[in-house]
Amino acid sequence: MKNIINLTELRREIESLRLKQGSDALALKEQAKITYESLKLVNLLKGVFNDLTSTPDFKDGLVNTSLGLGVGYLTKKVVLGATHNPLKQLMGVLLQSTVTNIVSKNGDDLKEGVYKLIGNLIKKIKESRQSRLN
Repeated sequence: MKNIINLTELRREIESLRLKQGSDALALKEQAKITYESLKLVNLLKGVFNDLTSTPDFKDGLVNTSLGLGVGYLTKKVVLGATHNPLKQLMGVLLQSTVTNIVSKNGDDLKEGVYKLIGNLIKKIKESRQSRLN
């Protein structure tokens, strides 16, 4: 800051500081709004969810777990159907839990096996069409 030697310079400096104070106050208010919005629970949850879902391990785990839950549920329904027997219901829950656990832990291997199976089926269908045409 330079030395002020007359009243005119003093008034200019005071006005300059007032303008700076006003712009600093506006910037502070804007930053307070941004901080308030970022601290809202919904925005915090969105941020955490976006961070989680952007990692490939989470996506693979989610797919494997979903696959496990679906296969476990279908296995229970196919094996036991709709039963009112409490013992069979308990056995169904245990079967479903076991299948879900196995499938979710080995989801990548199962997906690879399913892809191979589908590939073989498509290959056989193409071969049978070729043999019919010849």
